[in-house]
This record gives sequence, C-alpha cells and structure tokens, in this order.
Amino acid sequence: VLDSDGDTYLEAATDDTIKVYVAGAHDATISANAINVLSGTTLTIDSGATITNSGTASGFGVALDDVSTGDAASTLATSAGNITIDAQGNDTDIIFKGTDGSSDTTFLTIDGSDAGTLIANHNLELGTDSSVILFGADNDTTLTHTDGTGLTLNSTNKLCFGDAASFIQQSSDGVLRI
Repeated sequence: VLDSDGDTYLEAATDDTIKVYVAGAHDATISANAINVLSGTTLTIDSGATITNSGTASGFGVALDDVSTGDAASTLATSAGNITIDAQGNDTDIIFKGTDGSSDTTFLTIDGSDAGTLIANHNLELGTDSSVILFGADNDTTLTHTDGTGLTLNSTNKLCFGDAASFIQQSSDGVLRI
C-alpha cells in the first residue's frame, strides 16, 4: 500500500509480474522487459523528456493527424532508403507551408487532382550553372542555362508562338529560322 486510504498499491500478481493500481484502478502492468499501460490510462511524457528507440523496438507508429505542433526545428531523416510522403485520399494535394514575415504562406503545392502539377507560390530557382529543365515523357526537349549567355534550347527543337506555324528554330549550326 502506497497511500493513506489504501487505494494506491502494487500487487505481485504472478511470478515476475507487478500490477500498479492508482485510486483503485489497474493502470499498468510491469513484467520482465515490458511495461504495459492499460487502455484508458494516459501516459504523459514531460516536456524535455526523450523517448529513444534502440533500433530493435517496434510499434512506435503514430497517425500523422495525431502529431501536434512543436516549438522547435524538426528534421525528417533516414540513413538508408527513401522517405515517402503519400497523400492517399482521392485527388488530395501535398502542400508545403511556412511563415514568411509573420504571415502563414503556402510555398508549394503538388496538385493530386491534376496528376501532380507543381504549383510554386513564388519563384522557381535552379541554383546552379548549367541547370537543365527537361520536357516530354522521353525528355526529348531541354532548356539549359548557359552560364553568362542565357538559355539554350536543345537540338533542332523550335520555340513556338501562338501555334506551330510561328516559331524560331536553329535548323543547323549558325542557321536561325524565323
């Protein structure tokens, strides 16, 4: 018995098993290599405390809609394999949001109702020289950043205006068709 009215106590239920009772309610069972917090009981981890998985434990799954807002930087990382973000509902989007100048802002949306159309709220920056944008299922058309010069359309592809009849094209080296 652990308190004056006798309703908080430990019980040695069986060999190597201890039951924990608080206010008369069976809240937990402790046995060799296991602590079982019973249904209806709340396990609170105080702020600043850490739960660590040694690498052999399992069952740490948490539904993402049960994760609350934290107050520090967070990292989602893996030392091997892919990280997959999967919006599994029909036509659902993947949305990247943040705060810009104290305003909540949607930075990027991947539109699930439009086969993954990428919608950037502001600029798209390709931060290296010679960056390439590839077009088409077989990447047959490319637009390449040519450092100090501008953009280069590959091969004999055309830059069309309005329709395919109005275009600019390099038909061969040194020959420009308009």
